[in-house]
Amino acid sequence: MSNLKKISNKSFYLLSVVAYLTLIINKSSEILTRGRFFAEEGAVYWSYSLYNNIIDVLLYDPVGDGYYCLTCNFQILLTKLLPIQYSPLATVWSSILFAILPSYLFYRFAANHYEKKLYFSIIWLLLFLPSLNFLEVFANSINTQSYLAISIFIILLFSNGRELIRSQYLIIFLGFMSSYYSLAILPAFIFKYYRERKSWLLRVIFIGITSSTIQLNVFFYTLLQESLYSGRLQQKINFGYLVEILSHSISINFA
Repeated sequence: MSNLKKISNKSFYLLSVVAYLTLIINKSSEILTRGRFFAEEGAVYWSYSLYNNIIDVLLYDPVGDGYYCLTCNFQILLTKLLPIQYSPLATVWSSILFAILPSYLFYRFAANHYEKKLYFSIIWLLLFLPSLNFLEVFANSINTQSYLAISIFIILLFSNGRELIRSQYLIIFLGFMSSYYSLAILPAFIFKYYRERKSWLLRVIFIGITSSTIQLNVFFYTLLQESLYSGRLQQKINFGYLVEILSHSISINFA
């Protein structure tokens, strides 16, 4: 414990990131050097980008999903701007940056909230836990929305609205505009504003309401087109299918 107290937070975090990169390089070096598209990332998003222009790619919403994913579109757009042999590397390495983001925000925001042993332990948990999965599963654009949601939750708990202020608004905007994981945290920001009355929280709420309007517009359009979840939800108003989706999503993601 006395040795831990002698280590600066910055030195510990830098060493942790080096250890993290060393681990994933040793674990799946071929993915980091050659890249790959995973599941819908290649079959849906990248396939669409091959035949459409930059604006269309940025605004793309896969039929049946019922949500808009800005980070997915932006990362796939990077692959369109690169030579084909480097395209898969863009999604892999940009996704790794998103995977590191929660630990970085905790390192910056939470130092004064915990004693060092627990503080360092949580940093390692946030940094290394995703990498226990296969690299192709966690280092892809369609999963960055999960890391953004965790990052926004850390901002909710620890940010005072001053540190990294511009960056945190960008993170919140990207998260709110990428599926529903981050938007589920919006009511907590509203409650926090009700208690603290801080102006920076009003900006977050404004971003959240604007993003919610866009996401709900996508959802209802997909619903009206009877294409939500490939139309299976609309078959005789299949509430059982909806309950199954929600129960699986809640149990998996909260776990």
